[in-house]
Amino acid sequence: MSINQASKHFRCDRRALSKRVKGELSVDSHPGRKTVLTSQQEKELSDCLILMADWGWGFTRGEVKDLIQDFLRTNSIETLFIDSRPSKDWLHAFLQRNPKITLRKTEHLSNSRSHAENPETIKTWFNLVEKTFKKAGIINLPNQIFNSDESGFVTDPKEQIVLAKRGASRVSQSIGGSGREQITVNCACSASGQV
Repeated sequence: MSINQASKHFRCDRRALSKRVKGELSVDSHPGRKTVLTSQQEKELSDCLILMADWGWGFTRGEVKDLIQDFLRTNSIETLFIDSRPSKDWLHAFLQRNPKITLRKTEHLSNSRSHAENPETIKTWFNLVEKTFKKAGIINLPNQIFNSDESGFVTDPKEQIVLAKRGASRVSQSIGGSGREQITVNCACSASGQV
């Protein structure tokens, strides 16, 4: 099939098809202005944003723009951006080019709780509890084993919207201390069910 026939059959531009066949246009090229970051740099940024969100340190839109601005300044890359800071349109286009990431609302999770989700930490804790109960001689006395937990309910929760992996079931944002008003409840229950 000739280039002319292929162009008519697939309804695409004959000149662009000809350039691709001759190797003058790469397969991953696209119409429009050249992107600020290369496709490899965008992939690395996308992977980094997913990793940071998984660790509980997701980037907000503003933080991503700050990161790109610092990168462009450090590497002396000329752009049409005002003061080398990407616009919201750039961020929107970046998200379209990288469908693995999306904007998500976060759930606050303290640093201590984020480390406690580690399966090895949980296993170690249960081994320590079993050893302690055996030493105290209460392993088979559920009415003498109590668990007490304090929960704080923030009266003015403020979630952030961060970039995270598309389809992630939960996106946490690690926080040091809340510093906001909250209501605290402390409840104690025995292993036998007494409250």
